[in-house]
Amino acid sequence: MNSDNRRYLDQIIHKLKDNWHKIPPEFKDEFDKDLLKTNIYRSKIAAIFLLIAAMPLLYMDYLNYIDGMWFRVPSYRLLLYSHVLLALTMLIPLIIIPAIKPHSESRAFFWQRTCTVCFLTFILIDTAMISMADQKTGGAITAYILGVLGIAAIAYLKPLTSLLIYLLSYCLFLAGISVMQSNPEILTCHYINSAFLVSIGGIFSVTLFNTKVSDFLNKKGLEFSANFDYLTGCLNRRAFINRLDAEIERAKREQTTISIILIDVDYFKQVNDRFGHLAGDLVLKQLIECFNKTCRKYDFIGRFGGEEFIICLPNTALGDASEVAERFRCLIEETKITCDSHTINITVSVGVAALEPTYDENVDRFISRADSAMYRAKIKRNNVCLSSS
Repeated sequence: MNSDNRRYLDQIIHKLKDNWHKIPPEFKDEFDKDLLKTNIYRSKIAAIFLLIAAMPLLYMDYLNYIDGMWFRVPSYRLLLYSHVLLALTMLIPLIIIPAIKPHSESRAFFWQRTCTVCFLTFILIDTAMISMADQKTGGAITAYILGVLGIAAIAYLKPLTSLLIYLLSYCLFLAGISVMQSNPEILTCHYINSAFLVSIGGIFSVTLFNTKVSDFLNKKGLEFSANFDYLTGCLNRRAFINRLDAEIERAKREQTTISIILIDVDYFKQVNDRFGHLAGDLVLKQLIECFNKTCRKYDFIGRFGGEEFIICLPNTALGDASEVAERFRCLIEETKITCDSHTINITVSVGVAALEPTYDENVDRFISRADSAMYRAKIKRNNVCLSSS
């Protein structure tokens, strides 16, 4: 675990202020997947309601066709095309997106996101077409305005995406409305009202997206505080035990050996008493730095309590784990920690235990064996002791 994690809790607020519409790189993939999942769900709900609303509209178009209005008034044909497009657009979230199941997760994500953006864009285009047709009857642009505000409320759109789909539909709306509306006064009023309300819709969309970013980062902050030690950035005791328990179950399934290393800083109280608690904090942080230099990327460490730390080494036998523990002990012994004008040398006592696939042992008993080995090591200090079976 990277020691920089200990600063996440403070950085979250600053990242939100400095990048009000951006997600930090370490959270980007998770956020994008969560955003897409939310947008697909909301799109399905909207599609169901809009599909129900499209049925009576299509029935009215049929009645107009029977009465001959479809042939005499071109705007009625445009209404029919708009209502058919509206009904077909609803199939995107209800049928097409659920049917996308490529072998690659990244390809599935790409096509699902593309279809979702297309669905939202078609709604705006469709409502723009309805407003064009309305110019020959009532002269209102209510449909387009409802589409603009509805899209802003339905989906969490990134600012650039929001700008593109609003701009595309608005250009189409302006071009169509100029052809369908012959009254210059009404046309000017539509220009002003639509520009104002599209701007409001865009601002509303970006505001909702910013709220989503804020909620996501606050959630990550709560997860961090619940699972990580604030000072060192490593797992806290509860989170480490939960993860170790899962690793034990995996090791049993795969018939592999798992090892743990329990570490205690020698004479830590004397460091605090002599040099102050700031020096003690530097010592604990240095342990994490040494862990990062000694262990593999998939090994993990937790703060077990006070000056005690515990390391899990998956797929590692007792002999290999003892070599890792010895390298760690030597690295700590060679490390010089500077605090103010003082140079601090520390040592650690280390206990190592391994869990073979044939052992029927729970996590508490496993840790207890490492703890017993560590206390034997503390008799001589600066020592590594191995647990017996």
